[in-house]
Formats: sequence, C-alpha cells, structure tokens
Amino acid sequence: MRNEVSVVARVYDLTLWLLPHLAKFSRDHRFTLGDRIEVTALELLECLVDASYRADKQPALTVSGV
Repeated sequence: MRNEVSVVARVYDLTLWLLPHLAKFSRDHRFTLGDRIEVTALELLECLVDASYRADKQPALTVSGV
C-alpha cells in the first residue's frame, strides 16, 4: 500500500505542477496540445486512485481508447 500511495501522491504533485504551466502555452497549442495533456494527466490520476482502492488493480490500470 505504501508504494501505491507514493505513486498517487507523485502523480498528484505532477498534475498540480503541470496545470499552471499548461496555461502558459501559446494560444495555438493551449487548446489542442494543452487540453490533451491536461485530460491525460487527470485520467492517469483518476485511474491510479481507483486502482489504489481495488484488490484487483489490473482492470483499473488498463489503458482504453488508445
């Protein structure tokens, strides 16, 4: 459990750092690349939190839609 919390905390910290930086992207990139990066970071965090509460973690960590 300790490693799981560590990974979730690190991805959370990465997301907190990342979001203000995405706002500084140029207008051309903010609404395409910036949005994709933001959505991906938040989905990753959501998957990790979901997996941390499950006994069988594999389904929560399987990438879908790629």
